[in-house]
Amino acid sequence: MVRPIKSARGAASVAEKLEERLKQGDFYGALQMYKTLYSRYAAAGDHMRAIELAQTAAIQLANHDQFTAAREMGCLMIDLYMSQAFPVDETNKARIQSISETFKATAAKEHSEFLKHAVKWSKAHGSRQRGDTDLQLWLARVYTAAKDYTNANNHFLHAEKPEEMSRMLVEYAATGYASEADLFIARAVLQLICLENLRDANIVLKEFLSIRPLETPLINCVKFILRTVERDALR
Repeated sequence: MVRPIKSARGAASVAEKLEERLKQGDFYGALQMYKTLYSRYAAAGDHMRAIELAQTAAIQLANHDQFTAAREMGCLMIDLYMSQAFPVDETNKARIQSISETFKATAAKEHSEFLKHAVKWSKAHGSRQRGDTDLQLWLARVYTAAKDYTNANNHFLHAEKPEEMSRMLVEYAATGYASEADLFIARAVLQLICLENLRDANIVLKEFLSIRPLETPLINCVKFILRTVERDALR
């Protein structure tokens, strides 16, 4: 039988016990308490309390460098977003951002897994088929910081931040041979063209070349393709 915490005194007592476990370094015990309370609230239909608890738990655990546990609680919050069809709005994204900001650079794996779960929710319950642009951007930044440029590129394609994407591509190109730098920008521009995002394709190409000037047959070919597609789009 589900036994929710009804009184303010009871809630305060539980909060004190959780704080004590965290202070003592009993992170496993704290996680189990958080998960038990979350399950109670969710089963009782008190979804907002379950969500707020999961958010608080994720932040507290991340603040103690328990990033695997933080990811788990963060994903539980998003699970409720999914199952209860929470809309992709600023309030719900703000909870995700508050958790995201507590992850350190050393926890890129856990951080990216959490944000990928958030992107999945935004695809299911948002207005954008490829996911919310803010969530895609946050995830792209995590991958960029981790120098995982392939995944960063994949998410920047849907983030609608072409200037930032171009700077990432300059970093990405620097990891390869100088003679192949044009391949990195050409691929990204062609991908944006395939997504019918000609605005970002133009900006990404322009910004990249302003930082790393290139004049190669491939660059000229990409420019020609872009002009041709733009011309056809006006017909």
